[in-house]
Amino acid sequence: MWGAFAYFWSLINDAPVNADSILGRSGYLLMEVVLNLLSFVCFCLAAREAMKGSDLSRKFLGVAFWTLLAFLWSSADDIPFVAFWLDPLRRELWYPFDIAVHAISLVFFYLAVRAPSKSALEQASSGH
Repeated sequence: MWGAFAYFWSLINDAPVNADSILGRSGYLLMEVVLNLLSFVCFCLAAREAMKGSDLSRKFLGVAFWTLLAFLWSSADDIPFVAFWLDPLRRELWYPFDIAVHAISLVFFYLAVRAPSKSALEQASSGH
């Protein structure tokens, strides 16, 4: 559920919805920060849900790493360094670009959510 909310906030942030412009030009930056913060919080809550019942100390760094990559890819067009280098591609092909970065983000998010359950399955099969 939290993962769906994370992608919801990430997807409505930019075109075609442009929820970041709902307050007009003066509130653009505020809404940009709020929507990305909501997305990040939901990613973290989804990772926390995935880690319930697993050995936190062993899997925390891996889950945190994959979750951070998922967030960064889902908001790639909002990161100034990435936006600068990919601006021509983003301007010409914004829709395929948006689909591509969110698809890559979904792969990383899958790895983040799957990591704790994968280790639990391995432990169960090894008899520990």
